[in-house]
Amino acid sequence: MNAGDVRAQLVGFAPAEDQVEEPITSAEQVKTTDPNQMMAGLMKLLEILSQREARLEMQERAVIEAAAKRDEQIRKSNKDWDRNRLATQARCNHRKGYTKTFKSPAPLTVDFAVYMHTFINLKREIKCRICKMTWRPEDTKDFLFIQGLKIHNHTGIGWSDAVTGKLSATAMTEQSTDKPSASEAPLVGQLPEEVTSLLQGREPEWIAKLLQSPEAKAFLERTAAGK
Repeated sequence: MNAGDVRAQLVGFAPAEDQVEEPITSAEQVKTTDPNQMMAGLMKLLEILSQREARLEMQERAVIEAAAKRDEQIRKSNKDWDRNRLATQARCNHRKGYTKTFKSPAPLTVDFAVYMHTFINLKREIKCRICKMTWRPEDTKDFLFIQGLKIHNHTGIGWSDAVTGKLSATAMTEQSTDKPSASEAPLVGQLPEEVTSLLQGREPEWIAKLLQSPEAKAFLERTAAGK
């Protein structure tokens, strides 16, 4: 292919004169948007945003209502559970059955399903293994003291007193084959009375710090060595 053939092909691809676009030389030639069409588009956008906001509000309201229903159901379930538990504890006789003593003749004796537990700070509780009822030293046959609140005693049994026909909590422990439990029974049993009095009513954190002191460690070492 020579230079003449190339020029001939380029001439063949050149656009015709009537196909050449005239450059835009004035503002009147710029295509403008119809104001009515622009306003209609804006209204459509506002409508879409409003519908979206309404959907989000409905979804949020549905979530809140569902949470409120769950919360109401949980409160109702808790109330029903508490009511059933209190009713069970009120009906419970706290007995495992009857046992025989070693006396002659050997009569049948009521064996209560209760035991006393002593915590590390020497606070005590008496618990029933059947109904999970708990008595504390400040409880009476009429009132229970729970977390600083004074409430009606639904069992009629106090720490050291009870309504007619029932035994007190301490009396039931004396008539039970269950052994008492303790968080630190061996340590408490080894301490002198004056030390036990010092620990009475103390919080576990306070006792733990005391036991970590050099003086307490030395005392325990001497006690263990029998000195």
